[in-house]
Amino acid sequence: MTPVLAVDWGRRRLGLAISDPSRTIGRPLPTLHVGNRRDAELEVARVAAEHGVEVIVLGRPLLPDGDEGESA
Repeated sequence: MTPVLAVDWGRRRLGLAISDPSRTIGRPLPTLHVGNRRDAELEVARVAAEHGVEVIVLGRPLLPDGDEGESA
């Protein structure tokens, strides 16, 4: 199996984590600081290629009450 890349998508910062090849344990990667959505997409693609990732999962941003906000 290949590792999974997890992305916590923000407007200016992206939190990243990657699993081991068995997809059992994850570890954080450095936070990405981006200027716009296109830069963010390119950076995620670069990190995915660098680590041989075939699966990317995105976090679902919820409000404190559990509802979806504008970011969702």
